[in-house]
This record gives sequence, structure tokens and C-alpha cells, in this order.
Amino acid sequence: MNRLNLGIFGNREFKTNQLEAVTITLADQNLLLCLPTGGGKSLCFQLPGIIDGGLTIIISPLLALIHDQVKTLRRLGLEARGISSRSTYQEFSEVVTLMKQAESPLRFLYITPERLHRSPRFLEVLREQYRKGNVSRFVIDEAHCISE
Repeated sequence: MNRLNLGIFGNREFKTNQLEAVTITLADQNLLLCLPTGGGKSLCFQLPGIIDGGLTIIISPLLALIHDQVKTLRRLGLEARGISSRSTYQEFSEVVTLMKQAESPLRFLYITPERLHRSPRFLEVLREQYRKGNVSRFVIDEAHCISE
């Protein structure tokens, strides 16, 4: 990994523990990463998602964070979407359609825990895509905010 990989995010170098976390993630190993606010946790799963391709599913309970992350990734030219209790049926259907495409451009999907829990249809699509090898990784972001 070099500085060019970080360039997409506007960074010149890795922050403390980021390189190790990215390396572990790219080696398909499980990782529990605890960093302070501003420590660069998002880069630790977004950069591997760009490098590996496939779909990265990010479970996050914070709607504002989902909105900001999706907006930032899309501004960088990456296909990212978010699904929450506020998502319309049309938005939800678009995500499902994208996920089912043979060569899906969708790289990052942020979803709230309650939407994941309350959507049997989405869970079935997710299982299907996982079985096909289209899901690269699962991330639980802001886990300290999830109570159940």
C-alpha cells in the first residue's frame, strides 16, 4: 500500500494503527478496532473495500453518520447507498436491484441495525449475495451505540 491508495481520501499517510488494520482486513481476518473519534476508523474498512471490490456492508446506528459517509463516498465517485427507517420503498428497491446485478457497481451499503433486523426480504437478498461471494466484508460501526 502506498500513498496513492490514500490519495482518494486526501490523506498523505496513515494515522496510528490504520495501516495494521487495513492489512489485517485485506488478509480476510476478523478485526476489532477501537479508536477514538477522529482516529480514522472509516478508512480502515473503506480502503480495503476499494482495493478488494465487492460489497462492504456497514451496520451503523447513526443516521447522520450514514448520510455523511454515503455523501462523501459518492463525491469520490464510489457507489454507496444507505438504508434506514427513513428510506422510501423506492430507495430500498433500488438498493436491492443494485445488489442483485451480476456486476453490481455497489461498493458500500450502510444500513441501520433496526432496518436490518426488520427486513426479511433484505436479509434473504443479503444471504444470496453472500453465498455468491459478492459480499466482501461486514462492518459494525459505532458498536457502542447499539444496545441490542
